[in-house]
Amino acid sequence: MIDINLLPYEKRTSRAFIRFIMVFAAVCVIALAALFWYAWQLNGTLQDVHQQESIWKARTLKEQDTSGTPNAEQAVRQVRQSQPDVYHALTSLNQRLPDGGAIQNVTIASHRITVQSLLPDFQAVVQFTDRLRRQPFEKVETTQISQTGDQSDTLQVTLTMNISKEKDQKP
Repeated sequence: MIDINLLPYEKRTSRAFIRFIMVFAAVCVIALAALFWYAWQLNGTLQDVHQQESIWKARTLKEQDTSGTPNAEQAVRQVRQSQPDVYHALTSLNQRLPDGGAIQNVTIASHRITVQSLLPDFQAVVQFTDRLRRQPFEKVETTQISQTGDQSDTLQVTLTMNISKEKDQKP
């Protein structure tokens, strides 16, 4: 009789291949451990950086809060800059007044001025409003013109205008 073996032949792996697999696995485990250690170090460094960043942000916000509240000198400077320049506005009104004209009353409310003046004729009214419109006033409007009660041809003129925001304009 003939011997028939239906089982496949057993292949043996060489010992060198097994050693290679074992060394490769050990190197992979060591590399993986090194990566975990490096990630842990980076995480600690990142947390330190975030902590320092939050400290700097807190200091910056604190400095902004303290610089946001003006001291007395800054408050006075800010109020002066926001106020209209009344002196220059009044001298400018007086300088632009035509011959024979006189200012009766001046009312100042915020940046708005109302002027009542006596002018000799309509030509003087036109001349006065034109001079005021050039500088340093804005939106010059004639609100009322009436003749005075006496025998002269003097006109009582009421003008309203805004003081220009530019501080450097001089009369």
